[in-house]
Amino acid sequence: MGNAPPEQIALVTELQGVSQVPFSATDDIVVVTQTTLSQWDTAEIITAIRARYPLVLVFNEICLATQLRQQAVYEASRRADAVIVVGDARSSNTRKLVEVAQHQGGLPAFRVDRAEDLRALDLSPYQRVALTAGSSTPTGVTREVIQILKESSPRGYY
Repeated sequence: MGNAPPEQIALVTELQGVSQVPFSATDDIVVVTQTTLSQWDTAEIITAIRARYPLVLVFNEICLATQLRQQAVYEASRRADAVIVVGDARSSNTRKLVEVAQHQGGLPAFRVDRAEDLRALDLSPYQRVALTAGSSTPTGVTREVIQILKESSPRGYY
């Protein structure tokens, strides 16, 4: 992590980790966020850090594309009963989209790698299913998932 000696770096990945940071309030503290963190989780963590270290310097490095995708999933979850996220399980961006749908949107969220994975899902309880894809998901894969959803049900998929 970074270019500082390891004893001068603390990795915080969740809110509870702020209390574990071993620095004093008088130390010079700089926070840099990682690009695929949820913007909501990041804001909560930064608020806690600012409360503990009032002079902290924060560089929020969440990329705009990631923020826009997360916001779109949140907005779509307000009009849907479930969310499908197309993307690889190793993709941090894809995993965060699933988390946003579940934690911010309060919905069941399903991750699929490809269109064939839809067969394993029982979508019958849901009237409206929102669909999104991780930033590294090939457009063709996403289009195949959309096509199968359109063919399999006349209900409201968007």
